[in-house]
Amino acid sequence: MLATMFFNTLIGPAYFVNLGTGRARLNAQAQLVIAGMNLTAGLLLGYMFSGTGVVVSYALAILIGSGYLIARFLLLQNLTTRALLPNGMLGPFLSITVASLISGIPSFALQDGMTTTVVTVLAFVLLTIFVWTSPEPRDIWAQLRCKRQPQDAPGGTQ
Repeated sequence: MLATMFFNTLIGPAYFVNLGTGRARLNAQAQLVIAGMNLTAGLLLGYMFSGTGVVVSYALAILIGSGYLIARFLLLQNLTTRALLPNGMLGPFLSITVASLISGIPSFALQDGMTTTVVTVLAFVLLTIFVWTSPEPRDIWAQLRCKRQPQDAPGGTQ
């Protein structure tokens, strides 16, 4: 369920671009896909596996509906899937994904306070390592350092 909501969150920009550009029909189509999948898979899996089947069908419906929306969005915008993850962003994306999934573990699987702390610290360390080694933070720090250095005033004296 955590991974499903994570993926669903990533399509937010496409959803809001559609709203802002008058393509709400595409969002409605994705919602219909989700509703249809949820209804059919929910009845089938709910009958077979009770409550767990309903939750699994909901997760599948969200994944398929979100996938439909992002695929259609890319097609209408003449974009490739490469546009979703520009160069240099694979490391930060994977680190945030792994850290998010790891940090979600303590809330439902771990009961021991010390284990929860270790898992949370591990997620933070992974996130810090991967994000800090990507080029973007270095570029930001370099720009900030340049702004701090005193510069000659226009028409200044020597």
